[in-house]
Amino acid sequence: MRIYLDHNATTPMREEVVDAMVPVLREGFGNPSSIHAEGAAARKLVEIAREQVAASLSVQPDEVFFTAGATEANNAVLQGVLRSALATGRSTAVVISQVEHPSVLEPCQRLECERVAVSRVPVDEDGLLDGDAFAAALEATTWRWRR
Repeated sequence: MRIYLDHNATTPMREEVVDAMVPVLREGFGNPSSIHAEGAAARKLVEIAREQVAASLSVQPDEVFFTAGATEANNAVLQGVLRSALATGRSTAVVISQVEHPSVLEPCQRLECERVAVSRVPVDEDGLLDGDAFAAALEATTWRWRR
C-alpha cells in the first residue's frame, strides 16, 4: 500500500471528482471570460459548478468564488475582506499562527502597515497551537472589534 503524505501543494482527486471532470476537460475547454460560443459554454459550466457548490454548502451562488489555488484564495480573503473593512472605518484584526504559509504571513505583514492588528499565536515543538495563547488572542481581537 502506497501512502502519500505531501498534501501541501496537491492532493489526489477522488474518483467521483475525476468522473465529473472528464467531460468538462474534454468538451468545456473554452475561456469562460470569452464571448464566443466555446467561452459561453465554458461560462455555463462554471455557473453550474458554482450552483452545485453553493447548494452543497447551503449558501447562495454569488457567495461562491473560485480561485486558482490556496495562495490566491488567502490573498483574496486577507486583502479583500480586510481592506473592505478598513475602507468602511471598522476596526480590523487577524489571529494567525506563527507557522503560517507565506501566502498568509506576507499579506498580514503588509496589512499591519495599514492598521490591521495581527496576533501571532505560538505553536509547541510538535507544531500544535498553544490553546491558551489562542484564547487570549481571540479575546483581545473580540475586544478590539467591540470598540
